Amino acid sequence: MELERDIGQHCSYNDCNMLDFLPFTCDRCKEVFCGEHRRYEDHKCAISYDKVVPSCPLCNQIIHCKPGEDVNAKVNAHINQGCPKEVTATTKKYPCSLNLCKSKELQPIYCANCKKQYCMRHKLPSAHSCSANNRPSSSPSTTKSNQKPPEPSIWENISKHITDSPWQEKMWLAPPGCFLLFLSMVQAEAWDPATQGELRDQVEEMFDHGYSSYMTHAFPQDELASLSCKGFVSHGNNSLTLIDTLDTLVVMGKYDEFEKQVWWVADNTNFDIDLCVSVFETNIRVLGGLLSAHVLITSSGLPLMKGPRSYTTELLDLAYDLGMRLLPAFDTTTGIPYGTVNLRYGVPDGETRVTCTAGGGTFSIEFGVLSVLTDQPIFMHVARRATLGLWKYRSSYNLIGNHIDTSTGHWVHNGASTGGGADSFYEYLLKAAILFDDDESMELWRESYHAINRWTKVNDWYIEVNYEDPTKWTQVSFSSLQAFWPGVQALYGDLEEAIKNVIEIQALWRIYGVLPENFDLATGKVKPRTSYPLRPELAESFFYLSGAVPDDMWLDFAKEMVQNINTITRVECGFAGVVDVLTQELYDHMDSYFLSETLKYLYLIFDRDSFVKKSPYVFNTEGRRQAETDKETKTKTETKTKAKQKKKQKQKQKQKQKQ
Repeated sequence: MELERDIGQHCSYNDCNMLDFLPFTCDRCKEVFCGEHRRYEDHKCAISYDKVVPSCPLCNQIIHCKPGEDVNAKVNAHINQGCPKEVTATTKKYPCSLNLCKSKELQPIYCANCKKQYCMRHKLPSAHSCSANNRPSSSPSTTKSNQKPPEPSIWENISKHITDSPWQEKMWLAPPGCFLLFLSMVQAEAWDPATQGELRDQVEEMFDHGYSSYMTHAFPQDELASLSCKGFVSHGNNSLTLIDTLDTLVVMGKYDEFEKQVWWVADNTNFDIDLCVSVFETNIRVLGGLLSAHVLITSSGLPLMKGPRSYTTELLDLAYDLGMRLLPAFDTTTGIPYGTVNLRYGVPDGETRVTCTAGGGTFSIEFGVLSVLTDQPIFMHVARRATLGLWKYRSSYNLIGNHIDTSTGHWVHNGASTGGGADSFYEYLLKAAILFDDDESMELWRESYHAINRWTKVNDWYIEVNYEDPTKWTQVSFSSLQAFWPGVQALYGDLEEAIKNVIEIQALWRIYGVLPENFDLATGKVKPRTSYPLRPELAESFFYLSGAVPDDMWLDFAKEMVQNINTITRVECGFAGVVDVLTQELYDHMDSYFLSETLKYLYLIFDRDSFVKKSPYVFNTEGRRQAETDKETKTKTETKTKAKQKKKQKQKQKQKQKQ
């Protein structure tokens, strides 16, 4: 249901008569604009075309600069000549006032609270533990000009990689009258290889605890009920957590256990069962897990299968069988698959025709790899047809909705966002383009990425809008699944936007200890879902950013995640999800993705020499590594397949001769 508009607010743009229910205030000129003209370039902001409004660090007066003028010179001229605080600027090199910091700056940055000078890294009040740390008032404010504009901040390390791209302290997206909350940063810790190794080992110990708990109390069932210490069936009763975790065993160097479980999966897995499963979940968790393990065995060069038994294509054969059983779901008029399929009988009678965007468009990686490895183009064909089928029903703004009728192409839920129900659709556009060097997927990604940034980005958050009329905001909230977005942005190379967004999300983690499923950006409250189901998306984004922008803060953030997960969610039998982040009460479930994704990404952040960082791998949305499929990989697989076929033929001939 769409939010009501406030008809009293008019857009300040001259040629626009739009009325907006939640006005956007420009933080330069302080005028109010509609969603269409909320950005600087859209309303041709009269203040400046710089990304940050410069202001005096002492009296907070805005310093007006023309394009091309030296901002620092203007600010210092104001301090020397007209600042009412009468603090004399200096050209000497002053050390940072923080005792542990040895950096010096030609122009000191004054803290607006304690009036001491600091380097750029420690200029935020929270970064130097300001003794006069006055937080913003939470009382309603009716004026637009009295509030201090957000102060820019940038880490020295990041500035080496991103030129002139300061990100700002931001408040939650909130209309006047709602509480304001600023990001609280801590001083970055100096990291050395030994410290990283200790954290890597700690993550490995957490994995061992969770994995052994599953194998002891839940295996061979799908997942672990970690409070009651028992297993239960969730996705087909094919040892989901084990298949989902095979490649994590390789990442952490547990090669013997990997080999043991590969043979167990090969000998005991059977998909010919009368059971309805989620097409989406089965694809990313089971099919992806089988393919990833097969690719690691055949292409990684690691000593994974050292036993007397020779591996050929056992896991690939299972993947092919499973892929064939998923194909009936794609038999629709639009090409967009049904959400559920029976592994033995196909699409069940009475199955709903409605599926979500992610559920219909998250197949290109697994199905594409399966086509390459088996030389069966049908899988890649149906995956591409599904993606193009969704894109066909986009609006004139290049936005797509959240839930669609697979028979008619009618959008049942018209909200466009990067949150749950749509998230991995966008992720797979970019990753398929990279994995298969696919120009068409890259073009779709670029068009959709531009539209998402154009219409759903507000400050440094991403909200949900009506896909046909994006000036209508349908949900002004953050979903924890959106924490994947900064990682995808980093993979694409938009590092500035990635850093801005992930810093905001990290602030939520720090406030609540874990990341809530939903956070209402308009009210600043955790609702409607207050849980934390051990999700991996934030760790995933830290992993991508730690590779793209080398800086110790990613290690600091990851360390905080490790400590909080261990402190809050660890139980006798593994780890348990948090039912309410406000009370930190736990519930009886450890999702398979906790071992296969959350701990894997945290481990890789601290593992300096992982083979993953040196090899051409692309992660699927379940954290599965799929190698960039080149001709050499395909040739090796074909050779082993032919060898296996010849071996079977020889065995048959020997049997005939004996008879």
